[in-house]
Amino acid sequence: NNLSVLYISIKDFSESRLKARLDSAGAFPDFKASCYSNLSVPDLEIEIDEINPDIVFVDYLGVMDANTKTDTRRFELENITSNLKRVAQDKQVILITGHQLNKDNPYPTADDLLEAKAGIVSHADLVLGVGGDILSDFRNVTTIKCRRHKPLPEFVIQVNFNDLTYDFMIKEE
Repeated sequence: NNLSVLYISIKDFSESRLKARLDSAGAFPDFKASCYSNLSVPDLEIEIDEINPDIVFVDYLGVMDANTKTDTRRFELENITSNLKRVAQDKQVILITGHQLNKDNPYPTADDLLEAKAGIVSHADLVLGVGGDILSDFRNVTTIKCRRHKPLPEFVIQVNFNDLTYDFMIKEE
């Protein structure tokens, strides 16, 4: 869509691994990617100021550094998401983050859901839930929260993790 894109990976990829993955995905005309072992909101603001993207992907929110430490991660995430919302508004960029509720368990716990609701959902304009059998390539996607527009219809996405391709279909009612 002729948008300049900034993709930031935190603790997930080395730069060489990220470059290999991007090369396998094809050419993007205005795409920049960065890897960080640690990223704070001020670091993100510097990247945005230097690159001036239209859209920013931060992968992933759960390991961002909160400059202020609190008793619980939930309050740290609330601080991070509040600041991310401010950055998106101030810099006039679309900001997309991912957060995994259930890293080690196929089902999120009550604490995971509370962390997400209090720390993440409260500041987001659109929240999508992605779920499905972890042994399958199919994922169900549902709108959890949307502000400023109507919810997206439920859809299923099929991801081929070997060649990084995907396909999706709208669920019939």
